[in-house]
Amino acid sequence: MFGKITIEYDGKSYTIDHTMRLIQAVRREAGNLNEVDLCIAFAAALNYAGADVDSSDVYEKFMLSTDDDFAKYIGQTVGKIINPFNEATDEVNAKQPAANKQKPRKQNKKKTQ
Repeated sequence: MFGKITIEYDGKSYTIDHTMRLIQAVRREAGNLNEVDLCIAFAAALNYAGADVDSSDVYEKFMLSTDDDFAKYIGQTVGKIINPFNEATDEVNAKQPAANKQKPRKQNKKKTQ
């Protein structure tokens, strides 16, 4: 429905259709979007894509990582899945082939006088 999204983890890439079911699976786990919830939601997305990942492993990697890019990537990926129209998370799509990118829908703006 929203094109494809590629999720990278532990040296592997998972490319899946960006569907309402994926959004539902991730949103169900997203909670308050603190670091624990983000790791659980990210693991849910990976498992939806066919990986066999435990959220505690993602959390451990998140907490032990000295690279802020990993934490940023998890947040951006979960954000992009939950809201595919948010241009702020387009950095996640930059890792995908251009053919898989979709532009966000233009919103109708009401004219004001």
